[in-house]
Amino acid sequence: MIDIFDDIKKNIEKMIVRYTVANGAITTTENKKQMVGVTIDATTDTTSQRIAGVTSHLADSFQGKWAGDVRKKLEVCHKELDNF
Repeated sequence: MIDIFDDIKKNIEKMIVRYTVANGAITTTENKKQMVGVTIDATTDTTSQRIAGVTSHLADSFQGKWAGDVRKKLEVCHKELDNF
């Protein structure tokens, strides 16, 4: 009979540890994932805006096939960032 109580006590202690310690670790991991997501979004937006700025300055400054090719390549990069 005492063995049953020892097993119950051991299982309760495991549950306490699992729900207090592990729960905090899971929350910390989720918070870090959210922060990384926010950082990635902000960096992507900034980079996308800068590519758009460079593209518009190229359109004003350079003419010819070379400038057109660069503009097309920058537009492809811009679309890839939007899809990221």
